[in-house]
Formats: sequence, C-alpha cells, structure tokens
Amino acid sequence: MGSQGSIAEVHCWSLLPKNRINLVSRKICSVQPLRAVENSARLKSTMELDTTGCALIDGSLLEGGGQILRTAVALSALKDAPVRIIKIRAGRKDPGLKSQHLKGIELVRQMCDGSLEGGSMGSTEITFRPGRIKAGSFYADAVTAGSVSLMMQVLLPLALFAPGPTNFELKGGTNADLAPPVDHTVLAYRHMLEKFGGDFKAQIKTRGYFPKGRGEVLVSVSPVRSLKGVTLTDFGEVKRVFGFSFVSGKFPSHLADSMTRYVERVLKNDPVLRKNCAEIKSTSSDKAFGDGFGIVLGCETTTGCLLVTSSCNKRGYRAEDAAKEAVEELVSSVNIQSCVDQHTQDQVIILMALAVGESKLRTGPITMHTKTVMHFTEKLLGVKFVVYAIDDEVNIIECTGSGFQNPNF
Repeated sequence: MGSQGSIAEVHCWSLLPKNRINLVSRKICSVQPLRAVENSARLKSTMELDTTGCALIDGSLLEGGGQILRTAVALSALKDAPVRIIKIRAGRKDPGLKSQHLKGIELVRQMCDGSLEGGSMGSTEITFRPGRIKAGSFYADAVTAGSVSLMMQVLLPLALFAPGPTNFELKGGTNADLAPPVDHTVLAYRHMLEKFGGDFKAQIKTRGYFPKGRGEVLVSVSPVRSLKGVTLTDFGEVKRVFGFSFVSGKFPSHLADSMTRYVERVLKNDPVLRKNCAEIKSTSSDKAFGDGFGIVLGCETTTGCLLVTSSCNKRGYRAEDAAKEAVEELVSSVNIQSCVDQHTQDQVIILMALAVGESKLRTGPITMHTKTVMHFTEKLLGVKFVVYAIDDEVNIIECTGSGFQNPNF
C-alpha cells in the first residue's frame, strides 16, 4: 500500500550583483560539422549504415549508457529514419536493456507504429524502424523503480511533433539515485522547453522509490509547429530560492525538517545568499509508495534562468547528506552564474538541434552526458555544436538548429 509522507518547503530570495562578461574568451571544443539533414535519404550520407540501410549507432561510445539509446530512438522517430543500435549500455557494469529503457522504446514504437527487433530485457542490440508519429493516450509501467523521468526524456520530443494532443500515464520510480527526479523534469526541463516554444503539463499522483517503484505521473503534451532558438547567457540577479523536502514510509517526518534546517543554515552563511529571507511550510499531503526521502531546490533569476538541484536517499546516506549534496550543487551553480543546471544541460541539446535559428546557453562544466547527446545529435540531425570556454568552469554552448517542422501543421 502507498504511505503518506510529508513535505517541508523553503522559500527564500536574495540579490546577486550582476557580473557581465565578455561572451567568448576562447574556443575549446568544436565537434566536426555535418551536412544539414532534410530527410532520411540525406541522413544516409552522414551516417555509417548497416547492410539493411539502418543508421548504425555504437552504444559503447562516450558515456556508454542509456542516454545514447534515448537520443538515437527519439531522433530516429522524428526523422523517420531506421537505426540499429549495438553494444547497448556497454559502459555499465550490467549492460543491455533495463526495464525503463525497454518500456520507453516500446512506447515510442507504439507512438509511431514502428517495428522493434531485439526488444527484450538484457538485449544489447536493437533495430528500430519508425513509422508516422501519432497522437493519443499511451501507458507504460516500468514495473521496477525504473525512472519515469528517463522515459519522459525519450517521449516528450516526439509528442511535441505529433499531429494532436498526447497523454501519457507513466509508472515507475519518481525519485531514485542515478536519474533526475521527476520534479527536475517538471520544473527545470519544462521551464527550458517553454523558452523554446513548447510545453507540457504533469501531475505527480504518487511518488515511487527503489526498489519497487510504483510511482505514477500523468503527462499531457500539446504539439507545436516548430521550436525557436533560445539565447540565455546573462544570469542576472537571484530573484528567489525555493525548495521542498519530503519523506515517506518508514522514514519519520522530522527528517524533512532536518533537511530544511540544513539548507537554511548553508544559505544564511553563504556570502551571496545570506540575505535571503526564508519561509518554511510543512504538509503531509505527499502520496508515495515505499520508503524514501529527498530534497529539491531551485533558484530563479531576474533574467529567466531556473536552476534545479536535488538529492534523495541512497545506501549509506543520511537526510543531512542529501541536503548537503543538493544545496552545495545549487550554491556552486549560482557562484559561477550558470544559466542552465548540470542535469538540464544534456536535455536541452535536442531542443537546440531541432529549433529554428541559433541557440546560445551559458552553463557550467560540460558533462559526459552532454558530450554524448551532442555527438549523436550531430550525426543524426546534421547540426553542429560549438563549445566556448569563459573560464575553467563556465562554458557557452552554441548551435544553429535544423529548423525541424511538424509535418502535420
């Protein structure tokens, strides 16, 4: 049975002096450009193909995990171009498809009336041949604590370019280690998607934790004609810092208060954020299945940036450890005036590549997930990403998008 949890919310605000910079100091990374891709026929000229004409994707490259699978399958469906992915998750100690990967790509297959070969648990190779993307209502249950957020990553780009509204009922883990919590997708990714001209609505009906999952999230997406390029390079000033901590199951409610108090102490002692005024609220309305605790923090700025960090229970973690991880990551992002947090960084790459016009984002160190998405997005869409270093910690990512258009409009 689901168990009732509690939430403690922190709301703070502060001013941060503007630190305007020269946009570019030196170029550190430029991935080799590929010709623009207008259809699947031109895609074949930029990709290595297997003997059946499928674009061949090596899943052992770069981060060597599920990010390659999600990126390749989503872009394959959007471009109506078949892909064969080999060595799936070869960079993990337990390679092959896990439940959330399989459920995600099966749902993509349903959304576009495609075909999937090799779609079984533990499979290290699949061939995916998409059809035409359709709207409607779709359901997926990871059965385990497989991440709902990771399923949303592969599904949302398709739903944006569907012929009509699309609804998802997704079940699995909502707050677990090694994946962004669903709160991050609902807050940070949605915020960035709105800037690109898209949107979705989500309702977290039930939280689900490791090992059984059983969380439930309802998602609705309205289609767009196209996405627009975004420039977000001025951090501005801190307008508001907010957050909430939560517990459920066997964990006592005072752990939520403990996480909140830890965050307050750090913010009050931080030279940038110590003038913040905090308001703390507690509630027991959070529904969840299983035992878990966690914290989600955010920082909103005057120029429209939204940074979100989080942490949750994991082996050997106390509640204060989760609070410490989340608040230190937030403070670090604010100190370098990043306009995109590290967990949103890789998720916006596909949006930049699909958009009409140029996008330019100021961010922190480039993560391996981001490098991975850039590499395979360049191959599949024919765009070019360029990364410029402002200093050792701050970078600008630039891309002129492919101008992808919804064929149903």
